[in-house]
Amino acid sequence: MKKIFFTAFFFSLILTSIANNFTESDRLRGHWSLERFAYKVHFYDLAFELFPDEKRISGQNTIHFTLTEETEKIQLDLVPEINITNIFWEETGLHFERNERAVFVLLPENMQLNKRYKITVFFEGQPPEAINPPWQGGLVWSEDKYENPWIGVAVQSDGASMWWPVKDHFNEKADSVRISCTLPDSLDCISNGQFLKKQQLENNRKRFEWLISYPVVPYNVTFYAGKYHFFTDEFNSVNNKKVDLNYYVLPHNSELAQKYFKQVAFTLDCFEQFFGPYPFPRDGYKLVEAPYAGMEHQSGIAYGNQFKKGYLGYDLTGSNLELDYIIVHETAHEWWGNFITAKDIADIWIHEALATYAEILYVECYFSEEAVKKFLQQKRQGIRNDRPIRGTPGYFDKGSQDMYTKGAMIIHTLRSAIDNDSIFFEIFNSLTDKFAYGHIDTDSFIGTINQTTQNDWSDFFDFYIHGTKLPVLEFKKTSRRRNVTIQYRWSNENAKLNFPVKVKLDGKNYAFIQPTDNWQEIKITRAEFKEFKVDTNNFLIELNKRN
Repeated sequence: MKKIFFTAFFFSLILTSIANNFTESDRLRGHWSLERFAYKVHFYDLAFELFPDEKRISGQNTIHFTLTEETEKIQLDLVPEINITNIFWEETGLHFERNERAVFVLLPENMQLNKRYKITVFFEGQPPEAINPPWQGGLVWSEDKYENPWIGVAVQSDGASMWWPVKDHFNEKADSVRISCTLPDSLDCISNGQFLKKQQLENNRKRFEWLISYPVVPYNVTFYAGKYHFFTDEFNSVNNKKVDLNYYVLPHNSELAQKYFKQVAFTLDCFEQFFGPYPFPRDGYKLVEAPYAGMEHQSGIAYGNQFKKGYLGYDLTGSNLELDYIIVHETAHEWWGNFITAKDIADIWIHEALATYAEILYVECYFSEEAVKKFLQQKRQGIRNDRPIRGTPGYFDKGSQDMYTKGAMIIHTLRSAIDNDSIFFEIFNSLTDKFAYGHIDTDSFIGTINQTTQNDWSDFFDFYIHGTKLPVLEFKKTSRRRNVTIQYRWSNENAKLNFPVKVKLDGKNYAFIQPTDNWQEIKITRAEFKEFKVDTNNFLIELNKRN
């Protein structure tokens, strides 16, 4: 009984310590609280008007939902910079309270469980401007080279509530969203999904309507405003469905874009080989030129890479390959991030690890083995090991930017340790079958890998994603008469590491060893021995040679 008491007490101290590292704002943004899980959103009907000269937005969002749990209030989210003027249920005004971003809406007493309702939120104000999009987000109020307004949204790291009232949590996907955008008639408004209609209005205004017909997480809902040229292409998916490829670029880039975007079909073709059919065929695939580098908005990807290979012309591959980072990386997010979405921003490392590993698979599709090797080396050089790549769930806490490079190298190390591509790529099939259009977290991600491979990789992932060190393979060589003995072990304390790595002793062929935290040894004749070479290109580990 005392043991149970002290265990519970110690656990409570850990939770208190974690909570003390975060603010009330972090909790309000990150907790999957009763006020959030008590209702399921089915449909957002978002209508807004843009005033570029004032950097202002006004509009309304009608939220169709089912009440699933008993609650007196529900939580929406919207930054304090934007006012909420009214919230209506039918013709009844609802009382609401605001606490930083959180908007708590008091529900009528006669609302019933498992019944559909709708409320409409009216809002207006000046959304925060993005400081460094897409990394520090908000609205991007820019101009094209002819000084026409050019506006975009970049809010993945900051939340959809930067510009519209919404249930702003990764763990909620509306089944569908209609976007109605009104703006000066000299401009176009492009959004996710299917184009529905365009309507000329009074006072030199114009309205565009779009429909996202698949489940979508709020930060992926977007718009682009500017003067655009539209052209289209078509992609034949592996499931024999035709996917519309829709492109919106600034008019002076039209001729260049029509040639340059031919690579999109190659990208989709490569990824369908590994990940299955493009997941949003009804809504099509869209690249929209944006006033910032890029973002994976579902079926409406922001493209701002200036039609240059690499990242804004900077080579990321080590081989100067013809690879547009934004097209390849953001297209991969259509599967990893949009089709399958993290339950909490703490688990967004799954999105970025898999999308970054997709870049490596793209190089495998179209370039040489040597190019793949150099690309892996480049990824490894970018790892900082400054913080864990997984954040703390429940507090809107992201992990380190290492989630890209280190995350991809973790996935590649897993592939190398499995040493069977049929099994490794079956992991992707298992994930897309199990979590299609839904949510995933770290535990379910690892659980699916364990189930698919029939092996337990829990300690492997726990070490890599929650720590800031790499596994250290410690070894020492002794020579006696005609034999060479290599002793080896994992030297990380309390790491519980137990996965194989490849080594070479004869200078010819790699073979597996299975290190643990205990010393093991292998022997080879002096005549056969060349050197103890560890495959650090394919395994994300460090070496420590002892004398």
